[in-house]
Amino acid sequence: LLTLLNQATYPSVTMSVIPGLRYREALLARLASTSISNVVPGGGAAGVAVTSTMLSSWGVPGGPIARSVVLTGVANNVVRLAMPIAAVLPLAFLGSAQVDISCVSLS
Repeated sequence: LLTLLNQATYPSVTMSVIPGLRYREALLARLASTSISNVVPGGGAAGVAVTSTMLSSWGVPGGPIARSVVLTGVANNVVRLAMPIAAVLPLAFLGSAQVDISCVSLS
C-alpha cells in the first residue's frame, strides 16, 4: 500500500522541478524508470536513461531534465540517510528504553 502511495505521489516532485510537466507524463516516467531500475543490472543509471529519454520525447529540454535528475537524486539520498537517523535519535535519548542501536542498519 505504501509503495502505491509513493508511486502515486512522487510525480509531484518531478513536476515541481520541471514546470509544465503533466501528472500523467511524470507518472509514466516514474513507473517506467522504477521498473527498469528494479530489473536491469546497474538499474539506477538505466532508470535515469529511461526517464531522460521519455522526457526528451515529450519535448522537455536537456537543462530541466538534468536539473530534475540532480535535485531529485540529492533529495532521495538525503531522505534515505535522514530517515533512519530520525528514527533512532528518539530511541537513543530515551534513557529508560533498552535499545541496542548497534543493530540498526542505514541501508
